[in-house]
Formats: sequence, structure tokens, C-alpha cells
Amino acid sequence: METAITKRAFCENTVSLLGYGCMRFPEKDGQIDKEKAMALIDRAIAGGVNYFDTAYPYHGGKSEEFLKEALIGRYDRSRFFIADKMPLWDLKEPADLEKTFGIQLERLGAEYIDYYLLHALSKNLWQKALDLGAPAFLDRLKAEGRIRHAGFSFHDSPEVLRQILDGYNWDFVQLQINYYDWRHGRADEMYKMCEERGLPVIIMEPVRGGSLARMHKDMVKIFTDREPDKSVASWAIRFAASLPGVATVLSGMTTMEQLEDNLGTLSPLCPLGKEEYDAIDRAMDVMDALPVTGCTGCWYCKDCPKGLDIPHLLACYDNYLKFDNDYHIRQRYLKDTPPEKQGSACVACGACMKVCPQHLPIPDLLKKVHALAMSMAD
Repeated sequence: METAITKRAFCENTVSLLGYGCMRFPEKDGQIDKEKAMALIDRAIAGGVNYFDTAYPYHGGKSEEFLKEALIGRYDRSRFFIADKMPLWDLKEPADLEKTFGIQLERLGAEYIDYYLLHALSKNLWQKALDLGAPAFLDRLKAEGRIRHAGFSFHDSPEVLRQILDGYNWDFVQLQINYYDWRHGRADEMYKMCEERGLPVIIMEPVRGGSLARMHKDMVKIFTDREPDKSVASWAIRFAASLPGVATVLSGMTTMEQLEDNLGTLSPLCPLGKEEYDAIDRAMDVMDALPVTGCTGCWYCKDCPKGLDIPHLLACYDNYLKFDNDYHIRQRYLKDTPPEKQGSACVACGACMKVCPQHLPIPDLLKKVHALAMSMAD
């Protein structure tokens, strides 16, 4: 008998602790593979998932349309909640708020949206939101019943988050939280700000785009020794879900295997205890001790005479080592970075070393990164 998925109270509703992030559906020939994606939707609904998170640009603007066909058109609206987002970066004038929202309702085939967010707020986008009159627009949508609750997703510093939290009467916040960013990305500070205000938190990127599902073998061993029958990814999902102020944990599930693993992890949730938190700390200690380049991404080296993005190049190596994922070399370095901007273009002029606060031997490190990339080139 299947155990029911854990649910939590969220803005007068009860939502599943696992939310479906609708930005990574399986694709075929560059389009959403409807047969496979519908099977995922059906399994999610059957498993008790009732929170579906989409956005204007997901899948090239087709995610909303797919939900109209696969979810809204096939299930009673009482069985699920829709979250959608306003792409402020695309807007030029206040009238674009209404125009864009109208497009979203049409794509979804819906009369209202349960949870509506200003998408990916940062310092600059928050100022743009104020200039466009977005807070008043959200108030109007709520008064008209076209949205039920207003929030925002966020990508910036705790200092900026505080300004935004104090700038409007928000119903909820969506943050990137995972155990890596908890230690290295100030996610703990941002979560606590919301907790202090009593604001529910929606978590995005709990597995950090898949990075916390694949990592260095010594880190994996810590998790598998503790729970040999559990996936490495499940530790990241449980870390996020164990935070009491979290309403739902979003996961962009592409495969049935990922969906089943997440359903198993949260049906029901077994919150992390001291021994599990200690295991995560030990795994992070292993990561921090890996022989990475030491680059902190401070960008003091930005004036490279050859125009090299040195932090990016070194990050490709560091992330490959930390997460045991060759994507960082094969895609981000070899394919996304033009040959004239790769490490081989370094002329060892020394300009970067003169300004590096960490006193790194950057030319030697760039040679090391490039040599690794060439050994992996197809």
C-alpha cells in the first residue's frame, strides 16, 4: 500500500511537500515530449503532488501551454495549484504587466492563478518592478480574484532580500536553498529572514540543478554508507524539506526515475536528525578539502589583456572536481567557451596574479584546466 505524501499548510491551502517544477520536462526534437511528460504529470497527481510551478519563459514559452493540455484540461481544478511568474526583464512599460498576465492566463486556459510571483528578483529587477508599478498591479490582481497569493522568486544577496521583503506585503517567497548554498551561498541567512517574518518559503534548486545528485566519490561514500538504499539526491531533498518554514520543495523532474525517487523520499518525509546533519557536514568538509583552484570569484582579475573570464574557466575545473560531473568541462568549457577565450589563450603576462587577493598561480592553473579539457575532448 502506497504511503501518502507529506503535505503542509500554505496560505490557507494544503500543498504537497513535493512540488513539480515545470521547466525540465522531457523533450523530443526540441519540443516537450508530450507522451512522456503527460505520464509524469499523471504519476505525480496519483502520488499526491498538487503544486505545479511554471513560468512565462519555461520551455520556450510552451510550459504553460502544456499544463493547459496535460493538467488543467484533464483534472478538476480542486486537485492542484498553479504557480506562475511575471518576467519583468521583458517588460518596457506599465501596460506590459496586464498584457503579459493576460497571455499567461490564455496559455494556461485558466481564469486565475493560485500563486503568482515576480520572477527572479534582484536589486535591479526590484527597482524595475517599482518603476512599473508591479506591487499595485499585484494588489489589483488579488482584489479581482485573478491571483490568490503574491510572492517572488529571488536571486541576489541577503541585503537585497531584506529590502524586497520590507517593500511589499508578500504572501510567500521562493528561494534557492540546498545544503551547498546553506554553507557557501548565505542561504541560511535568507531563510531565517523569511522565518522571522512568518513568510512561507518555496524551495527551488534543492539538488542544485542536479549537482548534489552526482559528486566526488568520497562524498558519495558518506551518504551510501549511512543509507545504502537511498539515493544521494534524496539527502538534498530531505535537507530542504526538513526546514519547518518550507511549504513545498520544487524539483524539475525529467524522468520517471527521478519522480519515483522524490515521491519515495517525501511519502512521508522522515526529517533529518543529528546524525544525518553530521553526515552532510562531513560530506561538505570533504568537498571543501578537495584540491580545487582556490578561486573565490572575486573578479579582481577582470581586466585580463586577452579578455579571458578567469573565474569562469577556473569554476569549470572546480565544479567538475566537486560534483564529479563532466558537463562543466565538456559543455561549459569546451562548447560554451570560444577557443580564443579558453585557457590556452593565456600568455602568462602575470597581470592577473598582481591583483589576485588569493595570490593564485593563475597562468599555471589555466594550463591545468585546459589540459584536462583537451583530455576529455571528443
